[in-house]
This record gives sequence, structure tokens and C-alpha cells, in this order.
Amino acid sequence: MWENGDAVISKAPGTGGRVSFDTLREQLLYEVHDPAHYLTPDVDADMTTLHMEEIGSDQVRVTGASGYPAPATLKIVAGYEDGFMGQAVIGYAWPDALAKAQLASQIITQQMAESGLKAEETVIEYQGYNSIHGPLADPTHAADLNEVYLRIAVRCSDRKEAAKLGRLVPPLGLSGPPFIGGLGGMTEPRGLLGIWPTLAPRTMIEESIRVSVEEA
Repeated sequence: MWENGDAVISKAPGTGGRVSFDTLREQLLYEVHDPAHYLTPDVDADMTTLHMEEIGSDQVRVTGASGYPAPATLKIVAGYEDGFMGQAVIGYAWPDALAKAQLASQIITQQMAESGLKAEETVIEYQGYNSIHGPLADPTHAADLNEVYLRIAVRCSDRKEAAKLGRLVPPLGLSGPPFIGGLGGMTEPRGLLGIWPTLAPRTMIEESIRVSVEEA
């Protein structure tokens, strides 16, 4: 990188990956809301003036960077206690693995309502079918799945309330859909961390930190 902001992006020889116009362009726009005003602690960068040129194997020259003075605020991502999670996992095997898991979900959901479990948020997913793709999961072969694990998780404001979910699952081992493939047991509730992004005047933030080490 040079003093005028020009740079050559490359990588060590013999290592994996690829540095090209396309790979850099993709990363350049990653999580960027406004390319003309990309806020960093040091500068308000304008990416619309950049020019990229491949000058060799795994080498791209980047020129034309511009921007504005550093923003008056800095971003803070603060964590805070956001209740407790109760979780239950139970698996079912072929045949009709998904149908069994769905029936077990209905049973547990009904028991949650009848017992008055106070959940602020409930997540139901079928691992092996839609735990990654969610509503976009392809149902073409849903009836032929070898195994499906039902996962139910609740967020509660009280730890004891979150613990109620785990107690609803063990009876399904003997009194629920057949061919149970695995039971996670009663999982202890755990605290959840919420994320609060905000902006703060940079004058409130220390510009430097000095670390002193003293031998005892």
C-alpha cells in the first residue's frame, strides 16, 4: 500500500484461494449498506470511486480510493442478558421420520399451551430437513428421509420457566410416535445474550490504551 491510498492485493504463493477482480468485488460489497458512505472508525469511505485491475496471477491493483473525514460517532455493539433458553431434541428414524417428528412437535406444543409455559419466543426446526434452509427447504424427498431430529427451543424471561420444556420430551420415548432414534434428555436452561448496536460520540471513547506489565 502506498501513501496515496493505492494498493496491490495479493496472497502468499502456494496457498489456497484466489485473488481476482471478481473475488475482490464480492468482498468489497460485503455488508455494505451505502458504498458512497462506508463508515469506519478512521474514515467515511467512498467506494464508488475505486478502480480495480488484475495485473498478474492473484494480484489486483486498487486505485482511486476517496472519502471524507472520520465520522463523529463510533459504533458500539453491546451485549445484554436477554432471558433464558430451554431446548429439547428428539430424533426419529425411517419410515415417515419427518411425519413422526412433526407429530411430536404438535404434542409438545399442545402440552406447552396446556401447562401454561410462558415462552416469549419459540423455534421449531427439523434437523435433517429444514434446520438450515427453513421455509425454502425442498420437500421433494421429505417422505424418504432416513432420520429427522426435532429441535424445539424457547426463550423465557425466567430460568425455571425455560426448564419446563425439557420435562415434556422424555415421555415421548414410550408414549409418542414409534421408532425414536435418539433423545437429548433434559437440557439445562442457559442464559441468552442479546445484541444492542448503537452509536456513541467518539469523544467518549478512549483513543488509545496503554498496557503495563509488572513482574511480581
